[in-house]
Amino acid sequence: MPGRISVVLSQAPAAGADARQLEEDLIAELMFQRGVDVSVVPHLTQLNDGTTGLLCLQGIKGDLVVLTWLEPEHARRLLDQRGIRGRPWQAQPPQDVGLSRTAAIAAAPRFDRRLHVLQLDASTPTAQTVQEIQRLREDTGPPLFPLGGLPVLTALPQEANRSVAPTAMSAAAAAEAAGARFESAADPPTALPAGTDELDHLLNQLDALDL
Repeated sequence: MPGRISVVLSQAPAAGADARQLEEDLIAELMFQRGVDVSVVPHLTQLNDGTTGLLCLQGIKGDLVVLTWLEPEHARRLLDQRGIRGRPWQAQPPQDVGLSRTAAIAAAPRFDRRLHVLQLDASTPTAQTVQEIQRLREDTGPPLFPLGGLPVLTALPQEANRSVAPTAMSAAAAAEAAGARFESAADPPTALPAGTDELDHLLNQLDALDL
């Protein structure tokens, strides 16, 4: 299932009417695209320390597509200088086997996500740019988490999995709790006297209780 993708449009420093219209059309289209988060920043050369545009870019940690009027290589160099790094979209992250701890830490910001720079052109239809962004989004998947970051579930001991039967209440205690008179099941049933029906016998027993 495709994941979400962040798209940042870097505006032209002094765009003409056609360029500005293209930017507005792209923003409007991307805002209604499923799975696309769109942001707008000034021109890459204007992203100085502490500016809102640079803070916006630095706050994006996942895969990133940057739309800019600059050539991709030039844009990548400017982004790299500002700490916005990522591997090419089709490249796989290199293994850190054999890297020292310092080298691994230095390489992590560059390779832990993908960064694609797409050059804008006023002659390129808006739909074509949107289609390319959706193609990149479909190439993303749900985030993968390292096994070390997940809780380890261990099976409970077999004895713990067994259902524990509730302690049976003795017949005497149950009868006492119910306010009833207990008669031991071990005692043989009392034989009815000859000529006495069951109802009379029960009445006689009630009289004997002195209730």
